[in-house]
Amino acid sequence: LSFQVDVIDCNCPVVQLNALNQSNSICEDASPFALSELESTNISSGTFTIQSENGNNLNINNGQIDPSDLGAGQFDIIYTLTEIPEEDCPAADTLQFSIVAAPNSGIPIEALLLCQNEASIINLFDLLENADQGGNWQETSFNGSQGSAFNAEAGTLNTNNLNPANYTFEYWFD
Repeated sequence: LSFQVDVIDCNCPVVQLNALNQSNSICEDASPFALSELESTNISSGTFTIQSENGNNLNINNGQIDPSDLGAGQFDIIYTLTEIPEEDCPAADTLQFSIVAAPNSGIPIEALLLCQNEASIINLFDLLENADQGGNWQETSFNGSQGSAFNAEAGTLNTNNLNPANYTFEYWFD
């Protein structure tokens, strides 16, 4: 009696991609990044493709993704092994990620003119058009407002007891 025993390599090649970050999302104005940064340790040889949410393949320039070139939306980064692996081994890995639109600081409307001793609390957001919430306020006046007249956290200016001057403010995002 004779029979054959075949020993096969049951170790699948490494094809797993690392996450971009905890949320797998990046801002549209983020710096370009190399796709190789997503490769896990000991990843097997392969190629990257990027697909938009409608399934179209997108260009990869020198192994990098520039979020501003892609624009806001949902995308897949697909890493496909160069050599077809054994049966029951994955041949590719897909990382789904989002590019979120960069926040908008808005456009200033006309300057506001007030008379001295005209007490009011001005919401600085009301002086901007199309501004997204969540940014940072900073007073940039040559001679700043006194005391707690400017509230950066709330984006307000209390005009009570302000000296006559030009008060300027900046609204920006990190």
